Amino acid sequence: MLYKDTPVLDFMYEEGIDPEQDNDYNRYIISPYTLIRITDTLRNKKILLKSGYYLVKPDKHDGYEFLLFKQNGKVAGIVPVYQKVLINPALVYKEPIKPKLPLYKAIPKKIFIEIPKKIITRPFKKSWEQKKILTPPKSALESKVVGNGKYLEIWLYVDKYLYKVLFKIEN
Repeated sequence: MLYKDTPVLDFMYEEGIDPEQDNDYNRYIISPYTLIRITDTLRNKKILLKSGYYLVKPDKHDGYEFLLFKQNGKVAGIVPVYQKVLINPALVYKEPIKPKLPLYKAIPKKIFIEIPKKIITRPFKKSWEQKKILTPPKSALESKVVGNGKYLEIWLYVDKYLYKVLFKIEN
């Protein structure tokens, strides 16, 4: 029933090109999109995604939240989000535990690497801060088969939001 209630989005990008793509790639040091590998053919109303690799990005247009699926630089599908949830990022993006260096390794590292680096970079600190490139928002992706194997539910976590979409699995 949830699949039937999702709206059909009636807009497309001109020539399949996302107008924000250049801006996204110029602002960040790495790609701001999340990569997903789809192994089955998926359908969401009029949108058909064949198996392959896709870059996924949440977007908003005319009051509708949707996920933008891109392949080879072109928009392959615009899939409406059926639920957008505010989450606690600390629970989703857990920081890995950094190993603590033993004292016999920590002291030489501080003396021979960290202190000289601070001395050398101090005169260039202002110009370095001006050229700082942003890191993209944290993201994660989960997928699971639901409805007795008929549907694929994708959860995309981006910063402090969770976007949920639903696909019908084609055989």
